[in-house]
Amino acid sequence: MFDQLKAMSAIAGLMKNKDAIAGAAARVQDELARRTITVESPDKSISVQVSGKLEVQTISLNPKVVQDAAAGGPAVHAQLEQLVQRAVNIALSKAKDAIAEEISKEAEKLGLGNIAGDLKKFGQ
Repeated sequence: MFDQLKAMSAIAGLMKNKDAIAGAAARVQDELARRTITVESPDKSISVQVSGKLEVQTISLNPKVVQDAAAGGPAVHAQLEQLVQRAVNIALSKAKDAIAEEISKEAEKLGLGNIAGDLKKFGQ
């Protein structure tokens, strides 16, 4: 209950600081637009690049891996698809972490503390 009241108080504080919040949002968007997160498989056969805006920019596959998958039949092809899927999911997860980090930085600058965590509690 106290956590929900705290979150409501934080929301009320946000309404008083609309200009500061807009500036913080613009800074977060600018920073995330410049960010690129790259994930490579341990053997470097697969590389996935994701932007800070959660857009997949590139997926690179080593030609030998593609050739092996084609020659190996459906089971090997399915395994390659799973590896690509896993790499994309890891890259997206890291990008989400970067987003949370940037939002937290700006929230601290605005004196809002852990507003993201407080708002999550409010929804529970």
